[in-house]
Amino acid sequence: MVHVLFSRVRFFWRLSAFLMVSAFALIPGFFLYAAAPPQEGGTLTVITVPERAEVWIDGGYAGLTPIRDKVLAPGRYTLRLVDPTRQTSTSETVVIGDGERLIVERSLGGSYARLRVDTDPQGANVGISADLGKTPIVNDYLTPGQYKIEIRHPNTKYLPIFVDTSFVDGQLLTISHKLGKPPLFTTKRTVQLALGTGAALAWTWAVIEQHVTSSSLQKSIYATDDGRAEKMSTRAENAGIRRTVAVSAAGVLTVALQVTIFIW
Repeated sequence: MVHVLFSRVRFFWRLSAFLMVSAFALIPGFFLYAAAPPQEGGTLTVITVPERAEVWIDGGYAGLTPIRDKVLAPGRYTLRLVDPTRQTSTSETVVIGDGERLIVERSLGGSYARLRVDTDPQGANVGISADLGKTPIVNDYLTPGQYKIEIRHPNTKYLPIFVDTSFVDGQLLTISHKLGKPPLFTTKRTVQLALGTGAALAWTWAVIEQHVTSSSLQKSIYATDDGRAEKMSTRAENAGIRRTVAVSAAGVLTVALQVTIFIW
């Protein structure tokens, strides 16, 4: 009985000693933790041009740009920006301080060129090797190279525009044009007008000479005087010659007019 009582007293004494030693060991740490200010962290904002670039922080996916005020613990991070469309990426190291607001703005270069086209009036078709759409148009994904850009308005009263240019990586080309109208009298129109007028006059002349021929022949038949009959007959013969010349000229001019219309 005495042995059991002694064992229990010794057990409680050892437990009390262990608790006292543990308490004295933890008290300094408790005071140090209470004295140290808590680390709140900082924020990271990432903005890129173009937008919707992938953001990776220390190998972890953080989302698409723009990312605003992402809370991070203080420290050093590897920031990787990936443009999946242009197939480009860039990496850098950023340091976030306690309570710091870090803003990272980057322009991502790429393997594409950019094109902006506007016209007055708008609605003109823009094409290179394929139709790009109607003005105003924006295209950020042109393969670098040499191109001939065609700008043609559906309204044919506006003249088309052709631009020879070359694109390099990341280049922005802006084209702004006021579409012009063709002059009222072009060389082709002037020639056609002259040929048409000449043909019309020649056909009119031929009709007049045909009338003179018919009238003179009729007068020569009913003439009572031989001299007058011979005069009317000669007049009819000369009118017939002039009519033949007029018809020939009208035919030539009409053919020339058709050539300018369908071939020129």
